[in-house]
Amino acid sequence: MSIHAKKIVIDTGAYMRATHLDRYGERLHTTQKVALEIQKFKDDPALSCLRSIETINIEDPEDSDLELVRSFAKSTGDLPFLSQADISAIALTYKFFRQGGGTINLNPKENIEILPTKFANDSVKSKGKFECSGFGFNKWITKKNLNNLPGDLSSDSSSTNCIVACMTTDYSMQNLLLHMGLSVITVNGLAIKTAKRWGLICRACYFATSNSTLLFCEKCGHNTLDKIAINISKDGIVTAIDKRKYINTRGTIYSIPKQKVGRHANNLILSQDQMLMPGFIHNMRANQHKKKDSIEHLNLNGAIVDMVKSYEKPRNPVMHGIKIGFGKGNPNSNMWVKRNRFKY
Repeated sequence: MSIHAKKIVIDTGAYMRATHLDRYGERLHTTQKVALEIQKFKDDPALSCLRSIETINIEDPEDSDLELVRSFAKSTGDLPFLSQADISAIALTYKFFRQGGGTINLNPKENIEILPTKFANDSVKSKGKFECSGFGFNKWITKKNLNNLPGDLSSDSSSTNCIVACMTTDYSMQNLLLHMGLSVITVNGLAIKTAKRWGLICRACYFATSNSTLLFCEKCGHNTLDKIAINISKDGIVTAIDKRKYINTRGTIYSIPKQKVGRHANNLILSQDQMLMPGFIHNMRANQHKKKDSIEHLNLNGAIVDMVKSYEKPRNPVMHGIKIGFGKGNPNSNMWVKRNRFKY
């Protein structure tokens, strides 16, 4: 089903992947933070062929819309995986939706199915032969099936008119938009099939929680949390949908290096109680006093706008800059030691 909206809010991924943005709506909108991201990527010589951002209307959402999107994203578990630019694009979509007289349900629904599952059974015939319904398999592109090309959430040729829609290729943004009841337009078939609620499960004690912003388990205190789909009943009971995926043990066979002393000692953080040490408390207090928007940019009109770097997505701003664990490498290897290399 192709969606045609009067207003379309686009993000950075959709701007770079879509070739004909004017086919989906009458007016194109974006936020200042998304526009700054596009300008940053346009400085790359490989992306110099991108069209001008001046053809898109730039407008920022209201503070109340931003707070509503953040609270809704926290309830669905998508907040740690959304950047400031993503949240602003969703808030602008909700702003246009609210101005058009639309309302949303503040309680997210459980596991919304987007595509019917009967499609998988229809493609397999009784004779055991598999017939692909996509393009490129004995099928010509004509005027009748031109609307069925990849680019929408489904392959139906019918069209739906709406007030506003958000064009994005980010799966977390699509999940939040579908929970809020807002229209979504995707590019090249990059769409989710089911809208879910996300949480965390501890692989050490199997404690499940709906708070996806945690870095350590609330029960055992270890950094062994994985993202999973959850269901929350009316009584508040969290049920985890765990598929028991394989846990990669790479990097766990090495011995832990000896602890160092001093203010600038970068010791490994493996559990939550280590954060009570004086050195880590000093770093967390320093992060609390830092401004959220520390970089100033100039927009197209010459006004100063504050923006957080889009590639920085910390779950907890207080923990920003504090590394937990070491990763999959060997902490005792010499390749991780910083050296002063002079160029002659």
